Amino acid sequence: MAKMRLAVGSVDVVIREENVGSASNRICYPGISSCVTVTGVGPSGMVGCHITFATEPDLVSQMFQAMRTGGGTSCVHFYVIGKIADFKRSRTYSSFNTRKKMGQAIKDVICETAVVRFCDSEAYGKDIHIMVQKNLMNADFSWVATAGNVVAGDLYPAFAGAAISPNDFVAR
Repeated sequence: MAKMRLAVGSVDVVIREENVGSASNRICYPGISSCVTVTGVGPSGMVGCHITFATEPDLVSQMFQAMRTGGGTSCVHFYVIGKIADFKRSRTYSSFNTRKKMGQAIKDVICETAVVRFCDSEAYGKDIHIMVQKNLMNADFSWVATAGNVVAGDLYPAFAGAAISPNDFVAR
């Protein structure tokens, strides 16, 4: 099991596998191939985490607790984006392997009144980066292929991605 790492909150942040972070403007989740990302959007910013199919349940709980204490209780919307179908098939642990269980865990631990929406990124390609930009009380999402678009360390990338349509999100 990897130890959870907190991506220091700032204007822009990069959140890698099994990491948690907060940002007031933008979040980048690099290398989404069989993972899911969870992003909470509230009045003063965003909180997020990057979960792999092998992330242990205790670590998911720790990540959600960190999101809660990092501002997640004020988040109105939560978005789960990633290779959801692959994630569900590959998930080693049954406590977080369906959309219903994912949504309930977010509500149970982080914010019980939040609306949770899901977007399966399979149509965007096998290995992508997901970017989130705060937009008032909501967020805009985009993606870009990892090939030729390197995310170096914790530096927010300079490249732009293709927009993810709000119609690609489903509330469950």
